Amino acid sequence: WALGLTFSTVHTRYGGSHSTTPRLTYASGYVETVSSSDRPALISFTSSDVSTVTITPTGELQPERNSVGLDTLSLKAAFCDEQEAEHTGIYANLEPSAPADYDLGNKYGRMVVPESGKVCIPLRLYSQHTVRFFQFVLRFNADILDCSTTSCGSWTAGRAWKAFGKSVVFSPDSGQVDFTSVASVQSAGQAGLLEMGTLCLDVIGSGELQLQMQLKVHRDVHGERSCSSGTYLYEDGSRCYSHTPETSFPVSCSSCSRRLKQTALTRSARRLDSSTRPVPMNIDSNAKQMTMADCMLLTQQQQ
Repeated sequence: WALGLTFSTVHTRYGGSHSTTPRLTYASGYVETVSSSDRPALISFTSSDVSTVTITPTGELQPERNSVGLDTLSLKAAFCDEQEAEHTGIYANLEPSAPADYDLGNKYGRMVVPESGKVCIPLRLYSQHTVRFFQFVLRFNADILDCSTTSCGSWTAGRAWKAFGKSVVFSPDSGQVDFTSVASVQSAGQAGLLEMGTLCLDVIGSGELQLQMQLKVHRDVHGERSCSSGTYLYEDGSRCYSHTPETSFPVSCSSCSRRLKQTALTRSARRLDSSTRPVPMNIDSNAKQMTMADCMLLTQQQQ
């Protein structure tokens, strides 16, 4: 059973399929390729994880999502003569879809491999047509990867990001990084799979790390793209995500205990006495934060 995969990876778009070639070898040495119409009656196909890759009765591989965790897949074909062909160590890694999509990590094999104390994430933007404006968000577990408005690992700009020049900005926050064009980037003439760059974040906690890419704005020379632009996009509450770059895997932080102790000592040394600590002006029940209601009241009083 020839799968025809590159680096043991099912790499096709969400909702697509990858053809395989089952063959029968007779005692005489004659090899016959089983036709698609005969396969359902002669061969039984099974996948070790149908939530990741399913196999049609004709032997086509259909990825439902990217590989998650650290495990790989096993795919098996049981022939009518009780012989079996099994392939182990299989990955699923979705290919970006048109008209606008995102991708992260490696193209083949495991998408992201945590390094010692950090996770590096290559990011790509796909635009079928020349992109004009964009805004997308990389989301991750704030208790596992270290990122804030003042410090967020290291960012190495890719070829497309450099081509956009001063028309793009990188805005980090806890659990997310926003990538935005602040002016039209059409003059850069960028289309296809665009290398945005690689973000490396320090690991500050252990657990199952989930990586997601959220579509906020994508406008190319042919129009505006939204969550209804393809089945590979889906809504979760008010947000629009893509199945293509989504993955999760376990991360272990061996130095977290030492970091927590250092952080506690630093905070203790800097802590102000509660009687002298400044308190923001409030008009509502939220005593620790100035809200929009507070701002509106101040605006009215100043008019």
